[in-house]
Amino acid sequence: MKKYLYLQFERYANTWINGGTVPLFKASKYRREDRLGIYTPDENQIDNSTHSDAIFDGRVKFGPNAQGYIGSLSAPGIYMQNIVLDRKVEDGVILCLANRRSNFIAKKLKKEACVEIVDVIELKNILDEQIGITGVMGECSYTNLHHRNHFLKSSQDSWQDEFRIFWKDADDIEVKIPKGLAIRIPIRGKP
Repeated sequence: MKKYLYLQFERYANTWINGGTVPLFKASKYRREDRLGIYTPDENQIDNSTHSDAIFDGRVKFGPNAQGYIGSLSAPGIYMQNIVLDRKVEDGVILCLANRRSNFIAKKLKKEACVEIVDVIELKNILDEQIGITGVMGECSYTNLHHRNHFLKSSQDSWQDEFRIFWKDADDIEVKIPKGLAIRIPIRGKP
């Protein structure tokens, strides 16, 4: 199963192609207030609530970890019942790849290099062993609703066409990549 990794610098591509040590970071590193490139305001947020907290129209603020039965809410012209808040922050190491090679994706991510991961299952097995946790991998889905998890993102991020591997509760780590796991893919019109 081939996937694509967009990298900030050409020298990073060399490590993925020829082997060497690369850092992997926790999902929270990619959380920012503004949605820009690799950053999103809802990264590492798990939201299984029945309703968006937007229904409170800013009158009530909930922290990143909020759970409970709220009951009902009424406002002029609105009545909602059985409101359950189920939102938490969940962190762990994440590797973000893309399902396709795209100059558009590279430019939006502000990346100048791309490698094709020849076998993402082999890569995951190698990383699982070094991290000491069996990761979960899959394609991301995108939604206009408030629901979120590591594989369910805002439709505003759909241009990323993302595939992820996630290792829950793992900390930032440096891992060794063997030679031959990736090949260089040219990017036209580097950012």
